[in-house]
Amino acid sequence: HAAQWFPALEEVAAREHRRLLSMTKSACPAANVRRYEEALGREYTECSAWRADALATIASLQPALVVMASSSLYVRQGSEMPISLADWQEGTRHTALRLASGNTKVLILQDSPTAGFDVPGCLARSAWRPSLFSTACAIPQEAAMHSRVRQAEVNAIAGLPGVRYLDLTASVCGAHACSPMSGGLVVFRDSHHLTTQFVRSLVPAMETEVDALLSPNRDRKSTRLNS
Repeated sequence: HAAQWFPALEEVAAREHRRLLSMTKSACPAANVRRYEEALGREYTECSAWRADALATIASLQPALVVMASSSLYVRQGSEMPISLADWQEGTRHTALRLASGNTKVLILQDSPTAGFDVPGCLARSAWRPSLFSTACAIPQEAAMHSRVRQAEVNAIAGLPGVRYLDLTASVCGAHACSPMSGGLVVFRDSHHLTTQFVRSLVPAMETEVDALLSPNRDRKSTRLNS
């Protein structure tokens, strides 16, 4: 889920003439938690090792800003090595503290809503038989949101200087439901990832938050992107 935000961040970095480095690992949350990988049938130790190496690399680079994002779907009970809300809150704070060192600022992105079904497939059925599927693709906001995970993350960064939380839900969902289409763009590319085109439409909101964090550091040396 961190990788889905790259198109917007790439455009923001280009506008700000800053270098952008992407560091993501599939199925590996940024929060310092241990998780069980069903496909492996064991603890996903590679994730913990990668996270430690990533944090060490970031510390050596001393970036102006780190954007942190993960899927909220890791927080669940009833599985091997369940991750509780308390685990997630503690793990998020641990990682945020490691990142927010020196002059580095941290922007934590709330996870995007979850549709729970294949949105493109639903839209295709709706186009095929609009009389039968005209409203079936709308997603009730309460079902799509991760409100308890959001609160745990907000609690995790309380009192941490240089750390901000960005909730783009209002740009994805309406007051009561999350539409599968917005401004002529398909919002979801599957059941829980946003499309590249829609993410790019969120650049203004993303840029505002980045500017708010980086404006005090305008005098710091930055690396320009090659055009």
